[in-house]
Formats: sequence, structure tokens, C-alpha cells
Amino acid sequence: MNNLAVVTRAPAFLEVVNQGSFTRAAQVLGQSKAAVSQQVSQLEALLGVRLLLRSTRRLSLTPAGQQFAERCRALAQLTQLAIDELQEQGRAPSGKLTLSLPHAFEQVLPGILAEYLQTFPQLLPQLLVSDERLSLLEQGIDLAISVGELPDSSERALPVGELRAWLCVAPAYLARQGMPDNLEQLHEHRLICAHWQQQARAWHLVDVHGERRQLAIAETAYASSLQAVLAMAEQGLGVALLPLLVAQPLLQQGRLQRLLPAWQASPRPIYVRHAYATNLPAHLRHFVTLLKARLQGVARAAAWPALRSSAGAVLIPQRFG
Repeated sequence: MNNLAVVTRAPAFLEVVNQGSFTRAAQVLGQSKAAVSQQVSQLEALLGVRLLLRSTRRLSLTPAGQQFAERCRALAQLTQLAIDELQEQGRAPSGKLTLSLPHAFEQVLPGILAEYLQTFPQLLPQLLVSDERLSLLEQGIDLAISVGELPDSSERALPVGELRAWLCVAPAYLARQGMPDNLEQLHEHRLICAHWQQQARAWHLVDVHGERRQLAIAETAYASSLQAVLAMAEQGLGVALLPLLVAQPLLQQGRLQRLLPAWQASPRPIYVRHAYATNLPAHLRHFVTLLKARLQGVARAAAWPALRSSAGAVLIPQRFG
């Protein structure tokens, strides 16, 4: 196999997957649609496997195509990181790095920073922890992690993942109160809410089939910080809807367990906001890449089995136009 020929054609395939259409991929790559289609066909011929299933209304990945796309995406990210690191040599950034983050990221972010500062040791991180959407310019924030849909703004935002939350409870609580069989029975249990959950007055949940439900939470135990909610749940004070970023260590240790595993909170988008008019500096892009990789790892742990077509292909959301 001509490995160089594979490498030179793989970017076209990956862009088709990312964009969901040959037309969009051609626009991004600055090539004709026919040229992009030819590169993908040549790539399939070189590899000896079908990567994409094409129809007039849908593109879908074969299992081999899904695996190859994941490897290509990881390689592209590593290549970009290597380029960024080389470009930073000789002009290593220094001074303050101001980040804002919601409480859901308090536990995970220090580990990301520890890895990040191995590459950029002269930076001095400043963390502003708040569930409010702080002003980037007024607070002098370089990057802001935000959860939920963003309002119209002159700020720029990079999607990095989704925040997923599970119903969690301590084994000791279940030993005392019993295991609920369905969502309706949760009304017979003590619920523990963080402040933003109490303000919403409902937990918005979705099941493995996509059914959505709202669980009213008018009367609940309450804590103003997410860490306090976590501690209350661990001590067996009730049932909490906890972001997996926060609950994962205790779940792995058996100090919490997942309740009604067919249900989880409706995933909420996670963005990194910035106020740069042009592309982010390389050292900030590096941080965003590390954060995105960490969130992808959590998402894999939280994901349900992928929906597949009857032919066994993983479906790609199609974008037309």
C-alpha cells in the first residue's frame, strides 16, 4: 500500500465526515466537489474497504469508516499540537492566563492545567469560578468555559463538548429508602439540587430512546455549590443530578451509584468563549485542544450505544446546502 497516497487523501475524507456533505467539504478545502469525491474514492481503493455509504439524501459511515475517521481526527489534532509547540519555541508565552469556569469544572480543570503547564511553564493561571457568564473584557479573561446555549454576542465561541449529568445516590441511602423503579417514584425520595437546578424548578431528562421528561423539583434539599451537593449525596442525604465531570471519581469508587440508568439529563453544550478578533494564539488553542480531549473521554464513558442503520452503518447528521 502507498502510505503517502493514503495520507494525502485522508484530509478530504475527514472533511467530508466533519461537514456532513461533499459540497460543504469542497467549500472548506477550496476544491471542486468532483475533486473531493475523487480523493475519497481513491482512498477507499487504496485501503480496499468502503468508508462511506452514499445516497441522494444521506451520507453514512461504515464501521471501518467510523474507525478510520476517529484515527484521522486524533492524528490531525496531534499534528496541530506539534506544529503549535514548534511555533511557540523561542517566544514562549508568559504572564497571567485568566480562565473562567463553572463549578462543574472545578475538579477536572486542575489536571488539565497541570498537563498544559508542562508545555507552557511560564504562564501563571488565574481561575475565576462562577456559574454566571462573566464579561471577558471587563474581567480580563483569556478563555471562558460556558455551559448552555449562548446569547447573541460579539464574543466568539468554540464548541468543545457536552455536559452530561446522571441521577446519583449513595448505596447507604438506597439501603434505607429502597430503589425507585421509575421517574414517578422519585417524588417519594429526597432530591438534592444545586442553585441553578432549583431556579429551573425541574430536571430535564432524556432516555435512551430520546423520550424527554421534566421532573418537578419544587420541594428539595438545596446547596449553593455543586461540591456541597456532591458531598450531601455521598453522605446519603438524597438523590442528586450530578455532572459526570464531578461524580465520575465517586462512581468509580462505589461511593455513589447511578440511579435509573436509562435516564440522564438532557446534554448541554459546552463552549470556550474568547474575545480575539482573529484566530486564537497557539498556546490558547493548545489549551482548548486539551480540554476538548478530556471532555471526549468523559463523553465516551457516559455515552449510550451508537444508533446504527439496518446495514450496520453509523449515521452522520446530514447538512444540505
